[in-house]
This record gives sequence, structure tokens and C-alpha cells, in this order.
Amino acid sequence: MQVFPLGIPNFLANAVIVIDCQSSQSISSSLGRYAVSSPLICRFVTLDISAISFHKMLQVAKKMDALEENASVLALTYVASHRTFFGYNDMADAKSLPESIARSFGYIYGREKGVRVNTISQSPTYTTAGSGIKGFDGLYDFSDRMSPLGNASADECADYCIVMFSDLTKKVTMQTLFHDGGFSNMGMSLRGMTQYNKSFIEENTDKETGKIIYG
Repeated sequence: MQVFPLGIPNFLANAVIVIDCQSSQSISSSLGRYAVSSPLICRFVTLDISAISFHKMLQVAKKMDALEENASVLALTYVASHRTFFGYNDMADAKSLPESIARSFGYIYGREKGVRVNTISQSPTYTTAGSGIKGFDGLYDFSDRMSPLGNASADECADYCIVMFSDLTKKVTMQTLFHDGGFSNMGMSLRGMTQYNKSFIEENTDKETGKIIYG
């Protein structure tokens, strides 16, 4: 997890953004010869890097009085913290933890110093970490077809972060804010249903029973 203090322009002087940059799949490759093979250790590393570090950062910032009055802190999350997505696995757990941390520290930090702490639930976005998720291309396409506005891009997410760092949102805190083109409130779109119907082909049918194979 990387922390970037933003000092320019002036209205962002107190802003801090926490960007989740790794998953358990990409961790093992980035560690090189120190790569972990145990599922338990890998799960711990996933939680430590992608979630617990958020708590540690806020804890140290508070202890050192590093943030100014009315500062803003953000972490990125994903809707898999609320729903089940094939292939997302341990990262779903890792995403749910920062959301809880944001609520806890949002109360403590807000009460004492007016600091806002929020998480942004972003659309599937092509990143180094995302490439390590099984079936990510399909997940990205599904989300794009389901969302009325389509997937939000990385640049659009950055724009949203700037708004959250500004005084325009000085009363917004302890929230999980969905920046996903409407995906989080969708059941089934026309584009999604059209693609779904195309899946009913002979290759996806059990030849003996005639039933659909769902995977």
C-alpha cells in the first residue's frame, strides 16, 4: 500500500490518499526469491498489505499529529467486500476491512480533529494487482455491461478523489462511496442479459442430461 501526501493545489494541502496496489496473486511474484507459498502466510500478507496497513497509517498519523484540522483520508475498495465474485477470493476479505477501519477512525479522528475518513468503491480497473485476479477480463466486461454509465476509469477515479479532498465534501465521512457507473445498484441490464443469453450454447450444455453447465 502506498501513501501519497498531496500538497498542490492549496485546497488539497491536508489530503492523504491510500492506494491499494497489491493482491495476494501479485505479492508472490513481487517478493521474488522470498515468495511465500503457504496459503495461510499469503493470506496474512494480503491482509497486512491491503488492509491492516491502512489502520497502521492512521494510527501513526494520529499519534504523531501528522494531519491538519479537517484533513481528508481515502482508501480504495471494491464491491466484492459486499458481494461474492468468482476469483476474487481473499482480496474480498481484505477490501472489507478498510471500510470498517474508515468508520472507526472516521469517528475518532472526526470527533477530535474534524478529519474525514472514507473509502471509494471503484469499478474494476486495469492495474498490476488486477492482472493477477483470475478471470479479470470477464469481470471487467461484465461490470461494464451491467453499469448504466459503464466502468469508471482510473482518471475519473482520480477526479473523484480530488473532490473528496476538497472543501466541497467537508461533511462527508465514514462512508463507502461507490464510484462504479451504477453497478452496485444494478440487478440485470439489457446488455448483460443479452450476453447471458448467448451463453446458452451447445458447448455449455451437458450432453447426457441436457442441463446448462454453470461452471
